[in-house]
Amino acid sequence: TAATVCPQCNRPMTPQLAAGAVASDGEQVVWEGVPSMKAMLVEIVATALYAVGLPLLALLGFDPLLSLLGGLGAQVGDLLTSNRATIRAVVIAAVTIVVAARVAKLAWHAAVLRGHRYRISNQRIVIEAGAFSKRFDEIDMRTVEDIEFQQRFLERLLGIGQIAIVAADKRMARFRLLGIENPRELRELIRGAAFQATQRQLFTRST
Repeated sequence: TAATVCPQCNRPMTPQLAAGAVASDGEQVVWEGVPSMKAMLVEIVATALYAVGLPLLALLGFDPLLSLLGGLGAQVGDLLTSNRATIRAVVIAAVTIVVAARVAKLAWHAAVLRGHRYRISNQRIVIEAGAFSKRFDEIDMRTVEDIEFQQRFLERLLGIGQIAIVAADKRMARFRLLGIENPRELRELIRGAAFQATQRQLFTRST
């Protein structure tokens, strides 16, 4: 079968971009999705290393540190020796709390990221955000002035990127779509929709 073509820019679209619900007022949804979890890969790996490395460091460094502190004096050495079990329990509790806080922070960031949902039509861009409570922001496609594409080295390897949109809207003058799969394709789709909505007056930088 022939590939689906974007109704705005006449470019072939992936299946994700080809969902086109048409409302009674002529509004057509041309794309909707959520940020990819690939955008958190660095934070996920860092947290995993932290969760493994910190307990290991505490385990390997506990005895050498006590020996080092014990060298400060006989009284200090006797105090550390008599309270060794208590000190170990405190260190274990502290490490557990720190690691749990780091994991909880990662979980919260993941919930916030997945709480974002983007919907793009030929008339507007709708951004839904919030892990528990929800906030909806809407940008008229006719106010879009520029579309910027950013893709760091790791994002390029992962096939994701960020799209920054500059709009003539005092409340939402500049905003980003994060963790987007196939970002170049989506940028062209938004550009095509804005190009039509602004009666072919849209200016965008080349990428």
